[in-house]
Amino acid sequence: MEHSQDKPAAREVDKYCINCWSGPRCCSTSLMYAFAQRNDTQVIDEPLYASYLAITGAARPYRDLVLAAQENSAHKVAASILGPRSKPVLYAKHIAKHKVGLNQSLWQGARHVVRMRACCRGDGRRR
Repeated sequence: MEHSQDKPAAREVDKYCINCWSGPRCCSTSLMYAFAQRNDTQVIDEPLYASYLAITGAARPYRDLVLAAQENSAHKVAASILGPRSKPVLYAKHIAKHKVGLNQSLWQGARHVVRMRACCRGDGRRR
């Protein structure tokens, strides 16, 4: 028989750590700017981008600048997102494909929102 003290404690979800995952051109930057207007919210824009570039080797004209300016380890980025912060609420805007190399800590320790854009009207034509 299994006793409750034998189970590892469940990690508590930080309900004030909001991670918004989206694709390009779906108004995610506008939503980020809206959160930035709040006095109680710290905003981070695409913190996993350098890690994505380092892991995938994707060629970008500004690649070296991004790699020099941002943390290159997805695990360290996740730890900083889940760690102490300057304001009570943290809003991190992510591009979904940047999640490469990310461990489970961020998925399990925070809230997540998936932002999708509507690409078609009801009749199948593009908006």
